[in-house]
Amino acid sequence: MGIWISALCWLLPAVPATPSQALGDHKPHVLGEGLPIGTKQAVAFGAHPSRLACGMSTGDGGIVALWDPTTAKLTKVLRGASGPITSVAFSPNGGLLAASGAAKMFVAERVQRPIPGEVWVWDTATGKLQRTLTGHKDWVRAVRFSPRGDLLASASWDKTVRMWDTKTWELMRTFSHPDEVSSIAFSPTGEILASGCGSGSVLPGGAWRPKPGEIKIWHVGRWLPEGELVRTLRGHADDVIGRAFSPDGKTLASASAAGGAPVRIWDTSSWEPITELRTDRPLSLAFSPKGELLAIAGGDALDLWDTQTWQVKASLPAWGVSVSFSEDGKLLGACDRAVVKLWDVSTESE
Repeated sequence: MGIWISALCWLLPAVPATPSQALGDHKPHVLGEGLPIGTKQAVAFGAHPSRLACGMSTGDGGIVALWDPTTAKLTKVLRGASGPITSVAFSPNGGLLAASGAAKMFVAERVQRPIPGEVWVWDTATGKLQRTLTGHKDWVRAVRFSPRGDLLASASWDKTVRMWDTKTWELMRTFSHPDEVSSIAFSPTGEILASGCGSGSVLPGGAWRPKPGEIKIWHVGRWLPEGELVRTLRGHADDVIGRAFSPDGKTLASASAAGGAPVRIWDTSSWEPITELRTDRPLSLAFSPKGELLAIAGGDALDLWDTQTWQVKASLPAWGVSVSFSEDGKLLGACDRAVVKLWDVSTESE
């Protein structure tokens, strides 16, 4: 692994380090020099073959860059998104890539919401845009394929989650929420969908007043095509912006937008909280493929938690807005403002 990439930050064990062993010694580089300058918003690994995707916003729209993570070679640039990209996701077989965002570019200081949201779907082999899914009345904040790849879920600030059939691209169902929806996750079996919602308000003078967020648990199996609300999980002080199921489906991790708020770990058999993890403003989280690690990105660090002890095993200097493990669990990718960082975490997974 050590021969291939100058953009790779080697992850060392979480033990007292000499200066030569410090995590910050290996400075990351931007993958794919020559791409348009823009903010990297979302990262995801795909399989068959192994790929790393990064969704980014540029001056005239959004693009998705695809790299071979074993060589750091840029293989494709997917174009056609009309606005900034907020999330990317590969289909289970890697043949499709979906991205979400807004339907047009805008100047942040002058934006008047709502801005209609869109979902773009590309063929990863040809790089061609296959479909643009419309209908959301506000930004689409997240997209996820079901484990079987037959469904695509999109979460929007228009307070809905839409479920799309990936064969016909017809809208199958709309799930309504009381507030803006920012995050979604399928369980490993694909029968459960967790969606996180919440929205605060801006007070005079610019201060933010949070509103408690909720997690909706839905049955969405093919045997129940209309969906069924199973449970509403409460306890977060603000919008639920991140959530992930463990690979065995026994736990669900959820993160709130409130600064200093804990990441909650839920038992999916009872939907009761197991523990809380104290972090600095979590923005994104992901379980490793074997479930032994939970990566939590936010603040000025990307922490790796041991899921047996729920203690921090390693901490990386990265302000990650999006984080993802490779399918074999050896690599961890994160968007850190204007760069994409990669770490070899194989030693932490052993």
